Amino acid sequence: MEALIYKNRVVELSENRFDVAGELRWESCPEDCMPGWLFNNDSFSKPIVDSELTYIEKRREAYPSLQEQADMAYWDRQNGTTTLDDAITAVKEQYPKG
Repeated sequence: MEALIYKNRVVELSENRFDVAGELRWESCPEDCMPGWLFNNDSFSKPIVDSELTYIEKRREAYPSLQEQADMAYWDRQNGTTTLDDAITAVKEQYPKG
């Protein structure tokens, strides 16, 4: 079985690999692997149940990557928009403190 990995998370399973682009990559996985599992240090694991995560951990997972944030900030300055602030606000509202 083959697992399609994006940002260290299994997003799809397939019997056969096919060409993918960008940050996607294939890894051989165990038969019981499911979409949503994590892939770190060459091993697969079941995800932590969302209710077990703190709001900080939930936010960390939901925020755009630092590279994406830098790109958003650049384009916000160029276009006079608030895309980055809007993205951060949406995460904070989705996962409020305590």
